[in-house]
Amino acid sequence: MQATVYNLSGEQVRTVELDEFIFGIKPNMGVMHQALVRQHANARQGTASTKTRGEVSYTTKKAYRQKGTGNARQGSKGAPHYRHGGVAFGPKPRKYTKEMPRQMRRLAMRSALSVKVAEDNLVLIDSFETLEPKTKAMIQVLQALNVGTERVLMLVPQRSELIDRAAGNLPGVKPLVAQYVNMHDMFKYQKVIMPLESLDILNGFLSQAAQRHNGKKFAGSDAPETSSDTVTTATSQPSMTSFRAGDMADIAPVVESQAATMDVPTFVTEPTTTQAATTDAVSALAETPIDLEVPSLSVDTEAESGREVLDAQDVDDNRAV
Repeated sequence: MQATVYNLSGEQVRTVELDEFIFGIKPNMGVMHQALVRQHANARQGTASTKTRGEVSYTTKKAYRQKGTGNARQGSKGAPHYRHGGVAFGPKPRKYTKEMPRQMRRLAMRSALSVKVAEDNLVLIDSFETLEPKTKAMIQVLQALNVGTERVLMLVPQRSELIDRAAGNLPGVKPLVAQYVNMHDMFKYQKVIMPLESLDILNGFLSQAAQRHNGKKFAGSDAPETSSDTVTTATSQPSMTSFRAGDMADIAPVVESQAATMDVPTFVTEPTTTQAATTDAVSALAETPIDLEVPSLSVDTEAESGREVLDAQDVDDNRAV
């Protein structure tokens, strides 16, 4: 894709080649809209805050008694329907931040640049070095480039006081560092003017983002093709995952051959000194006989006979009574 380069006098200097991956793609309007909404949401401070009926500094006195007035019952003058009352469902401080993958952000920017090129709203110049820091000089340059003085975005390689002073009094012209290009400014301004140095900056970070996130899948034909030799080599060896449940008869010889060639390591653990001493002590204790002496129980026959005589006398006394 060829683009014409002009000087500050509006004369054609030469042509340059534009990267179609950045300036010649089909615009993705959905991603562009999402990127714009994200930028506006992230610019919100989220500090809006209102007070509820429990937070207002107002009287807590009951408006009037509960019954007998004929009016609706009222509990507090700080209610939302009273003057100086709280706000019902008002805003509270919160974050409006939205996330968006870098690949999608780069796609949105490439789509916006492609739209500018397709609508012939992108103007390339060689340099701003010969520009005078005067508003009159800037107006002459814009008229020579046939872009007017309304809704013009100037992408400069770096901030320059010369350009800021030249465009400072023109409300429709905005100088912006090319590294900070964003969707809001791309939508707001119709014409985009950039020198070749800014073009190199855009090509740099957009192409790097495309390569970092597998940009070959966007190119299509640049993706390497897999040769049949590589596939054959990869599938020549039998694999356990390549068999199905019905192929157990074919799996068995493969498993047996692999099991025969496998070296299974053997682990032999020698007992430590403490373990050996403990084992010997337990063995000696098991071999030692244990003699248990059971004491004999001797019964005093004379005491037993005397106890029987007393029991017999008691029985006779009871009968006599």
